[in-house]
Amino acid sequence: LWIAALSPGLSVIVTRGAGGSEAPYALLVFGAALVAVGSGRWADPPSLVRSFAVGLLVGAAYLVRPEGIAIVAIFGVILAIRAIGGRLRRDAFTLANATRVLALGLACGAGLLLLVSPYVAFLHSHSGKWELTAKSVDVNIQAWRDVAENDRIGRDTHLYKLSQDGLSTRQRQYALSALAREHPKAYLSIVGENVRQFYKSLLSPNTTLMPGWRLIALPLLPFAFFALWRHRSRAPVIALTGILGLALITVLGFFVLNRYLPPVIAAFVVLAGIGLADLSPKRQRLWVAIGVIASVCSLLTYFEGPHGPQFVRERPDLQVATRWMRGRIAPKAIVMTRSTALPYYLPSNRLLVPPVTDVARLYRYANHHGVKYFLFDPTTQLLRPDLAPLLDGADHSAEGFTTLHTLQVEGRITVIFELVPLPAFQLGRAAP
Repeated sequence: LWIAALSPGLSVIVTRGAGGSEAPYALLVFGAALVAVGSGRWADPPSLVRSFAVGLLVGAAYLVRPEGIAIVAIFGVILAIRAIGGRLRRDAFTLANATRVLALGLACGAGLLLLVSPYVAFLHSHSGKWELTAKSVDVNIQAWRDVAENDRIGRDTHLYKLSQDGLSTRQRQYALSALAREHPKAYLSIVGENVRQFYKSLLSPNTTLMPGWRLIALPLLPFAFFALWRHRSRAPVIALTGILGLALITVLGFFVLNRYLPPVIAAFVVLAGIGLADLSPKRQRLWVAIGVIASVCSLLTYFEGPHGPQFVRERPDLQVATRWMRGRIAPKAIVMTRSTALPYYLPSNRLLVPPVTDVARLYRYANHHGVKYFLFDPTTQLLRPDLAPLLDGADHSAEGFTTLHTLQVEGRITVIFELVPLPAFQLGRAAP
């Protein structure tokens, strides 16, 4: 428990960076593993109820994170091996064991389909395709690589590329598997970049004054591999290894972000605990002390900075700005910014600032979509550097933007602009 509590990959990343599906998915998957291995003895076949419960938990994990459905293969193998007594011997392949494997598979499948089928039917009703997930898509292979490299500005130029008339960002999206097949060399370079990012996240020290690691203290990792090898024939360790391997293959095959790694880190944490427990009392005290010190140092790296602990997922600028706007603007007025968090504070406002090259094109796009206010927060300033002239403090009403309010949060400036009508001939100047 102390390893989990002091490992930033679980205690910090889950609360700060994994505000979406990652933490619930990890919880459901490891819950399914706990149910699947039962007592931990391979020779004890699981009951039909236990198999049904495994299917339900994996189905719930699928609803939380559809692209993680492949994990069901691990549990299918675990249930099948336990059904035949835990050993792949020639005398295990009997009609009775085959019947038991089939029964357990049907029970697990029933629990899985109970939760999977409604969502698949929902996807089909909207897309016309039978598919398990509609999330694993992108506009092109370069946009996918930009995600792998964490290049948000580069990705935006592809994802929100303006149409020829400069009035729309709608684009066709393609399945990542199709992009990988069409561009095999580019895909291999993405996998290479993912490996580099994983090495950086897991093994390289954090770039802070306090020495430490981003996800888990490095001195604990050898004990995870020690436990994996020493207990490689035990059901719980096999289940953990399967989850670890599949979760790792998934992130390396798509893209590596710290918030996608809680299942991997959780497996390492459990295995490290098993490895430490196998040591002699004297060595255990020594390595536990080293592990605690290294873990505390790693955790403290997130306390550095001029404003104290960095546990907040996002800067508060957008929240402060929208709080000021509520009650001062019309409830249905359209507000535009780059932050995708805007609908949390101003519901129904989902229009994003496209990667325009000048203020005139921004006004033309915003005017076409009926935008009344432009919220120029630090996120938008970072991702749309070509709009920096709006921050010079001058009067920009001749360009269609008049300053409504300026606020400062922790030294960062946010400007709220109101759009004003411009003559038609000025709009024509910004046309492509």
